[in-house]
Amino acid sequence: MRTVQLTLSGLVQGVTMRLTVQIYARQHGIVGWVKNMRNGTVAIMAQASAAEITQFIEWLRYEIPVGRDISVQVSETVAPQTFDGFKIL
Repeated sequence: MRTVQLTLSGLVQGVTMRLTVQIYARQHGIVGWVKNMRNGTVAIMAQASAAEITQFIEWLRYEIPVGRDISVQVSETVAPQTFDGFKIL
């Protein structure tokens, strides 16, 4: 199991980013959450197999159909909990 904290910057708010991320995560068995931050970024905590997380990050960087000029910062983390599903906060 791999857990990552992701920060998306660029045009990422007001473009259905959180819903799009939630749909992808649920379809691929990723648990965690996504939320808009006050500084205009989107924060994601994601937990799944290492292969699934790698594919998720690649999707965010190169294939996500919403947003523009997206930068993805990845930080490995130890999850303080086990997540139940994937939620929009």
